[in-house]
Amino acid sequence: MALPFAARLAAFIARPDRLGRNVAMKREQLIPLANYLKDLTPGTRVSATALGKTFGTKRERIPELAKALDLDIKFGEGKMLKGMKNPYMKEYFEKLVPGSLSGLTKIEKRIIDKNYKSIPVARLAADLTNVPTGTTQSPTVLAKYKQINRYLKATGKEGLKSKRSDPKGVLREFGKQYQKDVETLTIQSPELKNIKPTTLLARGERAINIPILREAFSNVPKLAKPSAEHMQGIVPGLITKDPSTLTKLVATSRRFNYPILGASSPLYREAKNRLGIAVRALENNDKRLAKESINKVNQVYDEVQNLAFNKKLISRDRDLPFYKIVNNKIKEVNLKGRPIPFETEPLEKSMFDYLRYLSAYTNPEEIAVMKNTQPNVAKAVNLLRAGNIKAAKKLISSRSPDVRQGFVFSVPPILAYNLYDRNTYPSNAQQREALFNSPTEEPTPRSAILDL
Repeated sequence: MALPFAARLAAFIARPDRLGRNVAMKREQLIPLANYLKDLTPGTRVSATALGKTFGTKRERIPELAKALDLDIKFGEGKMLKGMKNPYMKEYFEKLVPGSLSGLTKIEKRIIDKNYKSIPVARLAADLTNVPTGTTQSPTVLAKYKQINRYLKATGKEGLKSKRSDPKGVLREFGKQYQKDVETLTIQSPELKNIKPTTLLARGERAINIPILREAFSNVPKLAKPSAEHMQGIVPGLITKDPSTLTKLVATSRRFNYPILGASSPLYREAKNRLGIAVRALENNDKRLAKESINKVNQVYDEVQNLAFNKKLISRDRDLPFYKIVNNKIKEVNLKGRPIPFETEPLEKSMFDYLRYLSAYTNPEEIAVMKNTQPNVAKAVNLLRAGNIKAAKKLISSRSPDVRQGFVFSVPPILAYNLYDRNTYPSNAQQREALFNSPTEEPTPRSAILDL
């Protein structure tokens, strides 16, 4: 006696391949496909490729399924079936429960139904596939992304779309977009609304002595150079509608400002995405999702501290953002903004902040270069990494008078003068800098006083 259709189908679902691996198609994909094949007229020729695309299954498994179910179906690439355009296919789809062909499990559908108003489809796809941060373009995530979109379309729901930009376009338009974002934030602040974005940014850089630092550390490696960092971030400030982010400026290194927490950084993208989800979750009265998202944002900045060579160099309580939900709004509670109008902080503090971030995130290759081009910078980095803060600050204080006059951080000008007589020692400041930063061998030291 032949087995019933349901029993043959159940046996196929559980059947392993010849290597003993269970590679059967998902039950929710397989049952609609099996029922469709069962409803076809015996002897019908169908396209396994079209069926595979429509039902989200591997085309090679479909003839195996038909054979296991003892169905008289012929497979080929004839004109009989072309996906949804086929009248038999259309008629069958009208009988299906909406979303039954999405390939999603019941648990996944519940998660989507609960969160699609707060979480973008791309982020949902990444979460449901458990991919690491920054790999949302993997084939696994893209497949899940398509499944979610099919399900939402079938159930008459509209998912949130993530903003995507061409990387080259981002680089080309970054300056303009940055100023637009700053302008948007200044409008929201009574103290800042009458200040032009370019003026505000320039004042902020002067407040932390960035122009002086750029001169003093001009010949260090590219990612070791000084950089002005809005520690909370401009985009997070836009998401949370917090213009105070424009006043939370610190002198850091380019490595911290770009690869670690720059626009293309996976960590920074994760923080922005989760902040957006938290804001939308609060708007939809989903406090559970909002809290979960805020916790994930804070975990991102925990990881930023963990990346530091010495965690004591970067304080989690003072140097990095921490978000909380306060009065049904998302607030950053760690960082302190600068009072308006910006007042210039002591140069020693700016240098210490910059060297602190440089020490935390630089690499051995950069330190080796700095030993030749800026030996005092390498010395300060090693002192800070060793936890000798007092000695590092003493070195910074000893060099700050010359740095303030436009000299680099490493070579005191009197030493350079003593190496040359007054006929060969340049009077031009830029030529002097080029002279004692030159890799050429130094001449036999002689005192300029003897030549008078």
